[in-house]
Amino acid sequence: MTISAVDVRNVTVYRDNQKLLDDVSFKIDEGQFYAIIGPNGGGKTTLLKIILGLIKPKTGTVRIYGEEPEKNRYLLGYVPQFHTFDFKYPITVREMVMTGRLGHINGLRKQYSDSDNLLAKEAISSLGISHLSERSLGDLSGGEQQRAIIARAIIGKPKVLLLDEPTVYVDNPTEEKFHDILLELKKKMTIVLVTHDIGVISSEVDIIACLNRKLYTHNNNQITDDMLLNAYKCPVDLIAHGLPHRVFEEHKN
Repeated sequence: MTISAVDVRNVTVYRDNQKLLDDVSFKIDEGQFYAIIGPNGGGKTTLLKIILGLIKPKTGTVRIYGEEPEKNRYLLGYVPQFHTFDFKYPITVREMVMTGRLGHINGLRKQYSDSDNLLAKEAISSLGISHLSERSLGDLSGGEQQRAIIARAIIGKPKVLLLDEPTVYVDNPTEEKFHDILLELKKKMTIVLVTHDIGVISSEVDIIACLNRKLYTHNNNQITDDMLLNAYKCPVDLIAHGLPHRVFEEHKN
C-alpha cells in the first residue's frame, strides 16, 4: 500500500468560535505539484500550519508520510509569506539560509557543522545565487530574496515543499523564473503551492483545489466554473499571463 506524502482527513478548525476550515479532506501523492487557490481569509495559511503541525484541528487528522506532523516535520520545507521576513535585518544570504538548519541541531549550543555548511552551499547553488552568498539580504532584488528564502526552506532536503503566497511581492518576469525553479524542484520533491492569484498557476500543476473554508477539487489540473463559484462566492474572470502559465477556457456567464 502506497503512503501519501500528505493526507488530510475531515479537518475542521475553529478560532474564537469562528470556523476557519470546514471538513477539509485531500491527499497528495509523492512527486505531485498540488496548487491550492482561494480568496484572502479563506484558510490557506491555516491549512499549511495544520500540515506543519503548528495548529491542532478541532476534528480530523493530518499525516505526513503516515505519521503525525510533529514526528515527520523534518520532511517538510516551508516558505512563509514575504511579509513575515525582516529584509532590513543585517544578515547575509548564507547566514539566513543557514538558519534553516537550526531545527536539526541538537544540544544547548547551537553550532553549525561542516555538513550544515555544505548543505547551505548546495541549496544556494541550486537556486543560482552562489554569487550573492555574502551579500546582505536587504540589498537584493525581490526575485533574489525569493530565491534565498526558498534555499533556506530546502537546505534540509525536504520531501515536501510548502509555499505560502510566494509571488506576492515580485514582478511578472521574476514570477516566470520562479515557476522554472519550481519545475526543477518538482524533480526532487512534492510541491504544495497556495495563492489567491489564479493567474500564477502553472500549466505543470498536477492537481488544483479551491479553498474557502471548504475545499473544492476534481482531483485534476482543471479549474472549473463550479469550483470558482463555490470558493469565491461570485463570478471570477480568469486571466492568463502567458507561458508557462495555464490558459483557461472562456468564462461562462
